[in-house]
Amino acid sequence: MKQVYDELFLRARENLENGESVVLDATFTKQESRDRVIKLAEETGVKLFVFLVKCDEATIEERIRRGVVHQEVTGSVFPPVRYDGDFSEAGIEVHKLVKEVFSPISWKHTIIDGTALPSQIYIELSSVLTFSEPLFLRD
Repeated sequence: MKQVYDELFLRARENLENGESVVLDATFTKQESRDRVIKLAEETGVKLFVFLVKCDEATIEERIRRGVVHQEVTGSVFPPVRYDGDFSEAGIEVHKLVKEVFSPISWKHTIIDGTALPSQIYIELSSVLTFSEPLFLRD
């Protein structure tokens, strides 16, 4: 698992140093791994927003069983959210284990309803990114 996170942070740093925005889409179960995100933001001088996606257990388990995050949205002005067939190795047992060890987020963060339609999630994320203060912003 450490190698996966190391690669995530390596690619994120490279993109940020090239002036691109990034989304670190990971579980970050412990504060130590979250502190690494702060350090990256500080070192690269970028805005940092933290989101926690929540979803009821029945929906989570159904999606894990089906291997689908969201159905594709078509005919929309919003970017489609689609599942590309890249199955996670994490099954229901891993989800339950992660849930047990997940430490509360102590930073300012926005909770996202993971059961909402992708277009609704997109609108909420866009609104937060446009109108909210980031957790961290270097002057």
